[in-house]
Amino acid sequence: MTTMAINSNAAISTTTDRATDLQQTNWKQLKSLMNKIMLTHTVYNEHRALRKISDEILRDMGLTRAEINLESNRSVFDIPTHRK
Repeated sequence: MTTMAINSNAAISTTTDRATDLQQTNWKQLKSLMNKIMLTHTVYNEHRALRKISDEILRDMGLTRAEINLESNRSVFDIPTHRK
């Protein structure tokens, strides 16, 4: 009887450990997804802000409207590696 109880406890412990590992993995995946969504939203807002810059300020920055249009029309999913 004692041997069965130990095996039952070990099985319960293993099942609990697996469930905990699965929950941690799910939270990590959810956190990663939310970070990607937030980054995509940030890039979207940056593109909108770029489009609103006046030509005068662009000249001061040494940029052209064509360069801004090229950058702001890129996909929000086309994110440089250093930002991921």
